[in-house]
Amino acid sequence: MPSAPAVLIYSASAGPELRLAASVAGADGLVGKGAPLGDLFDAIRTVASGGKALPPLRPRAVERLVTRLDSDDLPILGLRLDGVPLPEIASVLHVSEREVSRRVIGMLGRLTAWPGSTRYMDEERAMVWPLAVDRSRVM
Repeated sequence: MPSAPAVLIYSASAGPELRLAASVAGADGLVGKGAPLGDLFDAIRTVASGGKALPPLRPRAVERLVTRLDSDDLPILGLRLDGVPLPEIASVLHVSEREVSRRVIGMLGRLTAWPGSTRYMDEERAMVWPLAVDRSRVM
């Protein structure tokens, strides 16, 4: 099976919602457009060499964001934060890969949605949803 391409998200906002969503979707890196240029270059080099360049998630932010998720999604969240591929998650949870992908997409929607969702958040969602679906075939 071919390996998945490396994915580095370069976004106007790299807040906790997108950080967590990028991790759940399986992104390899995330850099905010406000970051120094050197940080972007370092992230590109890291991701290109097979590493991860995701900003750390603060425990308090994760605690706040997980309240948006269903309790059945928490095992998937934990496994995704540990970098476990979707097919392996499906095997561990004894469900189909399609079911895991469906649940990941639902998680992404809940993690990136604000009350009265704005176009900006819809653009962030559009950025990470295809990643979760397409990369699930080769992760």
